[in-house]
Amino acid sequence: MEYSEKLYHQYKEEVEFWDWAGIRKSAIENCVVDSYELKFDLHIIASCWLGTVFAIMPSGKYYMPWTTNQTAKDVIRGQAYWQALEEVAESNGMYISSGEGDPCDLYAQFTIDGSDYNELKDEIIFVCDEYERDFLAAKEIYDNS
Repeated sequence: MEYSEKLYHQYKEEVEFWDWAGIRKSAIENCVVDSYELKFDLHIIASCWLGTVFAIMPSGKYYMPWTTNQTAKDVIRGQAYWQALEEVAESNGMYISSGEGDPCDLYAQFTIDGSDYNELKDEIIFVCDEYERDFLAAKEIYDNS
C-alpha cells in the first residue's frame, strides 16, 4: 500500500469520527441564499464553519503558487486529507467549500432545494431576516408560475 493511500485511510477514519449529525444540524441553523441566484434557481445553502486550514489540514498551511515552505510530504498529506474530508462529507450529504471572505475558512455545506422547504421549514434558520424574506418572495413567485 502506497504512503498516500495509507494516509488517506487514516484520515478518513479520523474524519468519519466527527459529529456529522451535529455538523448538519449546525448547518441547517446557518442558512443563506444568494439573492441574485434566486432568480434562476430556488435553493438555500446550509453552512457550518469547520475551522481554518491552519487548524484542520495536517500541515497547517495555506498554499499559494509562490509558497516556498511546502514539502512534497506536506502536499501528499494535504491531498490525502482533502480527499478523505470530501468523501466523508459527501457520504453525509454535504460538500466542503472555502470561505468567500477568507479562503482559509473551511465549511461543510449542503443545498436545500426550494421544493423541500416546506418539509424542513421548522428546522431552517436563516442567518438574517433579509435572506428569509428574499427566499420566501422568490418561492411565492415560483409557486405561482
